[in-house]
Order: sequence, then C-alpha cells, then structure tokens
Amino acid sequence: MTTLEATPFSEKERETKYELNSFIECGMPFSIMVEREMRALNTGNSYKFGVLSFDNKNLSWLFYGEVVATTRLEALKLYQQLLVACEAQKLGRPFAYKVMRRK
Repeated sequence: MTTLEATPFSEKERETKYELNSFIECGMPFSIMVEREMRALNTGNSYKFGVLSFDNKNLSWLFYGEVVATTRLEALKLYQQLLVACEAQKLGRPFAYKVMRRK
C-alpha cells in the first residue's frame, strides 16, 4: 500500500459526537465509527475510512473522505490492510464509517 494521506475532519464533523465500536467479524478485527446520536437505522452499504490519532483527540479521513468500499466484505478486507499501513506510518487507529443511504 502506498503512503496514506490523512485529511482532518471538517469543523462540522468535529462537532458531532462519535463512538468507536471494535469487534471481531469473520475472525478478523474490525472497527466502525458511529455517530452517538444516530436518528435512523443506517442501512447503507458504502464505507469511507478514517483514522483516530493515538492520543484519541484527532479524527481524519483517509482517501480524501471518499467512499472506497461498496460491500461489507470489501470494507473488512481493506480495513485489514489499513491496520498494517496505519501502524507502519504511525497514523493512528483506522476505522470504517458506514455511509447512510439517502432516501
């Protein structure tokens, strides 16, 4: 994997309260960042990725905050690669962010 660039969350995104949920899925670690006050069930299948700084203070997007996985399996596989890359580049802890489907 090439060098990753982290794009800081926007001011509006920084005002939102988030929770990092980490668990094992299909035998592999996976972390998803969710909004604490989600108002609707998130039924989307698209994923963006970001990184939480090691001091747990700064959130940034990877891949310029664009959707890069369109299935859960793609997201899980990419997350595994990001675990290695983020550690090697000392970026912090990666996370997936499920994008809500628009009605």
